[in-house]
Amino acid sequence: MASDFSLQSSTMTPQFEPSKPQIYSVNPYLKRAAAVETDSELDIRSVCEDSSVLIFTHAQDESFEKDNTQHITAVRRIEKESRTPLFVILSVIESRDFKSESFSNMCRFVYMNGFDAILINASAKIDDVRWIRKNALGLRGRRVKIIVDESSNRDLIQECDGVVLTRESGFDSTVCGEILGRQKLLFTMDTTITDSCMVDILVSSPSLMTPATTVPSTPLVTSARIPPTSRSFLFKEMMKFVTPSTRLIISLSDDGSAVAEISAVSRIQKTQIPPILGLSASESVTRYMACLYGVIPLQTQSFISVASVVKNAIEYAVDRGYVSTNDQVVVVTQPPPVTASTNETCFEGVVFSQSVE
Repeated sequence: MASDFSLQSSTMTPQFEPSKPQIYSVNPYLKRAAAVETDSELDIRSVCEDSSVLIFTHAQDESFEKDNTQHITAVRRIEKESRTPLFVILSVIESRDFKSESFSNMCRFVYMNGFDAILINASAKIDDVRWIRKNALGLRGRRVKIIVDESSNRDLIQECDGVVLTRESGFDSTVCGEILGRQKLLFTMDTTITDSCMVDILVSSPSLMTPATTVPSTPLVTSARIPPTSRSFLFKEMMKFVTPSTRLIISLSDDGSAVAEISAVSRIQKTQIPPILGLSASESVTRYMACLYGVIPLQTQSFISVASVVKNAIEYAVDRGYVSTNDQVVVVTQPPPVTASTNETCFEGVVFSQSVE
């Protein structure tokens, strides 16, 4: 059963503790990524049980495709058995010639074998990332995310879907807030950065990167500027229904953007909220939500009826121990996209609260 939490908490130290495979134990809202060498002996099942994100690293040699194919197949089998979405990233940071035929072949291997993202070298330029999206990944690989490794180039980060941060990046939480507001994933290996609650994912076993220093330094600032977005009104509307008796937020989101918005804005505004049960009929979207801070992803059938989807979601939450009888849940449906011609926008989704029966 979920335990109490305080909406007035300014420390962002959540007390809710969902299942271990989804949430990292130091902070139950923080996701854990395991960096694993697929060209070595490993128990992939044990890795999956303790992480929601996997980063495959492998020397680019003759066994590259064979070993990675074997392990991604095993991960998807485990994912299906456990009903636990797993986000899998293939590290390609050895590659620096992004327009070469070999890199295009590697990208083809990524989307043909069900990888969710690639991790690229920080030497990439903005034009390189655009070329990767348009040519190397193309239409068939349009759902593959691009994560950049340890970059401090803010323009490059904005072009990508996420970044691995270190203290050397020089970013305070204001900059992190701006990145989060644009729904970019923030990874780190540095536990001192996670204290700010501005990152989504803590990477363990960082065999693919040089470990960042963890020597204490100047604390991150606690204020952050929220960039104007067409959906920034969503969080404000949702909070009208959240009370101290609310144990879970259920968010229906076809593309995951509404869930990402709630997760990001809660951290930017330093507002503690209950865990978010993110629902989508898309397999790739639920895997993406497995990366998001404080989000429990759940794949559903197509949204024929909001009432039936919510009913099934509550049954799932009760079964997993996230809520119990008489607990309150807040349901948020995704508003349709609107043109961001102004900072103010009308909320066109639906928010309501109901009691668990």
